Amino acid sequence: MAGDQLSVDVDTIRMIASGLETSGYALPTEVPVDLSGSSSSTVSGAAESFAMWATVQTMLASGQITNAAQIARDAAATWQETEALMAEGAN
Repeated sequence: MAGDQLSVDVDTIRMIASGLETSGYALPTEVPVDLSGSSSSTVSGAAESFAMWATVQTMLASGQITNAAQIARDAAATWQETEALMAEGAN
């Protein structure tokens, strides 16, 4: 196993990162909940509270997905830099 080499497909990692970023930014940041026709202020208040909660949750999810994309890009860049340094050292 001493001759085995680890290889990483950085292009695939970058492609996946791009897809993650697109998905993260595509999440809806506002959740429309309209119960204004309700005659109950309690129901309308609950709907507004839920809409706010849902908006915050989707914003958090979007941030986590786009952060994962950046981590993947950073990993690909680090791998390429490491390979370049190893190639220089071998020469």
